[in-house]
Amino acid sequence: MISSKNAGFTWERRALTSLPRLLAAAACLGLLACFGGQEPVREIPDVDADNAQLQVYPLQDPAVEILMQHATTLRERGDIDGAKKTVNQALAIAPRDPAVLQEMAELQLLDGDFRSANRLARQSFSLGPKIGPLCERNWNTIALAAPRIGDDQGAREAAREFPQCAVEPVPHIDDSLP
Repeated sequence: MISSKNAGFTWERRALTSLPRLLAAAACLGLLACFGGQEPVREIPDVDADNAQLQVYPLQDPAVEILMQHATTLRERGDIDGAKKTVNQALAIAPRDPAVLQEMAELQLLDGDFRSANRLARQSFSLGPKIGPLCERNWNTIALAAPRIGDDQGAREAAREFPQCAVEPVPHIDDSLP
């Protein structure tokens, strides 16, 4: 895995491990080049979120939680369509859950539907926390999607808003005090 920092975002790439995947990716890139499409997003970079940040999550319906775990497994296996179907099931149960909306935004980004990715990430942000890792994922998705739909203002907004999501670590009480 190769990591580098660019404009406040952590970018990671994992090498394709099998020849069929490599050939399929090459074919897709060739088709995109023929049609003048935007460069696809191959992987959503991990947000460089500090684990010491305070994270607050609302209680989630157990069925939604199970569906989201399954969607994560499918996404990690490269089954974006299967992951999208599973997240759609979760959205049918919890249509205003910001974490579920953000997961769908990232799947749309991976699938090349940049308008939907941008819209869903903004919807997630409007319903979700304005600080912390989910907020960072929202603006990271917008930063990746906006330029691909010609929304330069949205890209600048994402670059400006992303740092605002950071949370100061909670100070630890010094055990040596009386």
